[in-house]
Amino acid sequence: MNFTFQMSKKVLIIVLVSISFSIHSKILHVPAEFTAIQSAINASSDKDTVLVSPGIYYENINFRGKNIVLTSVFYVSGSSLIINTTVINGSKPNNSDTGSCVIFSGGEDSTAILQGFTITGGSGTKWNDEHGAGMFREGGGILVQSSSPVIQNNVIVSNSVTDTLNIISTGGGGIRIANSFAKIYNNLVMNNTSRYGAGIVLNFTGGELRNNMILGNFGSKHFGAGSGIWINGEHERLIKIINNTIAGNSSAGGICGIYGSGTALFKNNIVWGNVSPTNVQASVSLNMSYSVVQGGYQGTGIIDTNPFEGSSFVPVINSVCIDSGDPDMIFNDKSIPDGNSAIFPSLGNLRNDIGAFGGPFLVKITSDLIMNLGLLNKK
Repeated sequence: MNFTFQMSKKVLIIVLVSISFSIHSKILHVPAEFTAIQSAINASSDKDTVLVSPGIYYENINFRGKNIVLTSVFYVSGSSLIINTTVINGSKPNNSDTGSCVIFSGGEDSTAILQGFTITGGSGTKWNDEHGAGMFREGGGILVQSSSPVIQNNVIVSNSVTDTLNIISTGGGGIRIANSFAKIYNNLVMNNTSRYGAGIVLNFTGGELRNNMILGNFGSKHFGAGSGIWINGEHERLIKIINNTIAGNSSAGGICGIYGSGTALFKNNIVWGNVSPTNVQASVSLNMSYSVVQGGYQGTGIIDTNPFEGSSFVPVINSVCIDSGDPDMIFNDKSIPDGNSAIFPSLGNLRNDIGAFGGPFLVKITSDLIMNLGLLNKK
């Protein structure tokens, strides 16, 4: 199952989040002052901002332990057009064994922020698993190791981690996170491929995934598959997977939506329309509640009813998703000034809307973006 999408004209950004942009010691401009993003990163210091103007940057960048903000000018305009036209393309690495578009592996903390880019063309990084499992190639779009960055408002699309020469397998076509506590908010992770966890791999890690659309990732067949999200192992801090839409992903074997062998808090998510030879949407060991899961699942508030209408993965006003999430007020949708109704694209009243369009981490997105979702069709 794949998707039709048009990157040349309009980006398929589903949801935006408010940007927390602080005044840092200096701003380094790309390409006005530095022709390459990596050159600006190398010249930066903690608390600096690397501000990137629209363009295609054929680079494989590494934060190198810098706690900086790397952002497109999206933070000023909030325009999806900026995300569409500010591209980190990792298809021309200097070393084929370091083909991730973006790497965090220097112990970066939560003040290291990546936002407002299209991240594409990555082929992953050859990596000796720190838990003794052997050599893998992982993280086509983004690789996070022993770090805690914030990754928000990006399109992570068409990264392919498929080279199996002298390695055991390939994982994390879109994003690979291990031994970390990353915060992954309001991203579109789409049309990526690898042998397991084609969308996102979470290996012995904590972290938060909120309000992401994980769509149309494909080709996984190893280690339980999990073409949407693949989870393995325990971490001292819990993984929280809340208000995401995991749909239309496909696996050649195993679980097609979300595979999990570790502990995770899995709440207010949609897992629907994923396909594999078995069509099993989610593995049985997840701590799941208040979610829409095709085929059902054991847990409080689980719904087995198609949440979508027509061909797009977008809930509408009469969807079973609306006002069906965890009723605890901490999960409420944001309210309009009258305090009783949810801010669009959340719908209905304040109770959490299941999926990527609900919850307190979502802000209003423009009607033109919603209209563009018609380009994102199930096949």
